[in-house]
Amino acid sequence: MQKARDRMLEALYDYSVMSVYQLQTVLGYAKATIYGYIHDSKNDLQKMDMPEIGRNHKVFYLSPQVAKVFAQMKKQEDQFREKDYKLPPGYALHTLLCNQFVCELIQASKQKENMGVIEWLGRNAMQQRIMEEKKNHVMNGFIQFFDVEKRYVSYLESFTGHETWESIRECLEINIHRIIQERPEQPEKVLYLILVLNKATEKKVLQSLIGLKQKFPKMPFVAVARFEQLAMEGIFSSNWTTPDGQRFSFLEMPAIESKQPTIITRFIGKEKRHAEFITGFTGFTGFRDKPEEDVFKKVFS
Repeated sequence: MQKARDRMLEALYDYSVMSVYQLQTVLGYAKATIYGYIHDSKNDLQKMDMPEIGRNHKVFYLSPQVAKVFAQMKKQEDQFREKDYKLPPGYALHTLLCNQFVCELIQASKQKENMGVIEWLGRNAMQQRIMEEKKNHVMNGFIQFFDVEKRYVSYLESFTGHETWESIRECLEINIHRIIQERPEQPEKVLYLILVLNKATEKKVLQSLIGLKQKFPKMPFVAVARFEQLAMEGIFSSNWTTPDGQRFSFLEMPAIESKQPTIITRFIGKEKRHAEFITGFTGFTGFRDKPEEDVFKKVFS
């Protein structure tokens, strides 16, 4: 049990802030088990109300002391910053959106033999990378998704609607430049996927990208989707919009030819303990967790 509980804490270190459903997806434990580990770890965790998900919804992240222990274990103490574990709600929501997108990919491909997420770097790993580069903007994730000899290499970003035109453009410019530097051979086959919460932000992002196309003649494949749209239409059925107005589903986007992974355990969320299968998005916001006030009162009383 201690080892399993530590895996939950490690997931929170790797992915910064998570809902119960996200922990359930990554770890493969039953919801009641997750709640039990949360109860046993209440001195190691911090909780936050997230009204954007729904009334009485809670999300979790590590206390600075526990986060520092994991940073030392992973030899990342030089980059550890205590202030990163005093998360403002905006920071948490950005991270949750991208985490939820990855968890939906994991769930949607769970019963497909040759499909799934084979690598997922959370916001914390991206933070370590940019600190080494001495830059100050952090993308919210990076994944590699495999589907029958195709590998979708994807960088993840999100905007919640509180950003200015200037901050959006600056963020996009920094990230596109960084992706081109990291993937100079075939940047056009690398995905830069941007999640937004409303139409107004979607418009700002797309218009900013149109201006940046002149600055970067050879860009990654950039596409934008509203989170509500993904929730209502499904992770593989919904379309993403490119700066030139074209629309693609996730599996229609550019991919790199790749051989099949040799063992199924390379797919995140497909280990044998992942017995519970949860279908599709539910709920208007796309977040699956339901208010469970009595549970949280008991856990944190």
